[in-house]
Amino acid sequence: MRAKSGSGEPEVVRAEDLGRILRSARYRYDALHPEQEPNWRTTRGNRKPQLTFQGYLAHRCRIVDPLEIGINERRIYGLIKGTEQKYVGLWTADLVLTALGLSDKLDTEELPVLKNPRWSQERWDAYMAAAGVSMRMSAPSPTGKVT
Repeated sequence: MRAKSGSGEPEVVRAEDLGRILRSARYRYDALHPEQEPNWRTTRGNRKPQLTFQGYLAHRCRIVDPLEIGINERRIYGLIKGTEQKYVGLWTADLVLTALGLSDKLDTEELPVLKNPRWSQERWDAYMAAAGVSMRMSAPSPTGKVT
C-alpha cells in the first residue's frame, strides 16, 4: 500500500536493518561481477561492463512491481546506505527484497516489521479494523508490563 499523504505506510522496517541486508546482497553481486570494480581493465577490447548493483536492482524492481513503477536508482542507493531515513515503508522493503529473492528475510529477527511510529494509536486501530484484524498494538508500560 502506498501512502497518499506524507504520513507514510502503516507498517515499516528499520532502514539500517534493510541497508545491512542490501549491502550484503551488493557484496555478493560485486563478487559475481568483478568487472564493476573501478580499477578493472578489460583485456578483450571494448567490452561494456555489466549493470551496477543499483541498476540491476532497479531493473528487477520494475519487473517484480505489479504497477511496473519500480524504484529509482538514487532511492536504491539511499536504501543501501541505510542512513538517509530511520524507517522504510513495508511496500518498498517488500519490493526490494522480493526483487532480490530475499522475501523470506521480512518479518524475522533480522528485519522485523514495526508499526509506523508516526501513526497514532487511533489511526492504527482504524487501519487494522479496516484490514479485518482485531489486534491492538501494545507497548510496554514504564514498569515493563505489556497492556
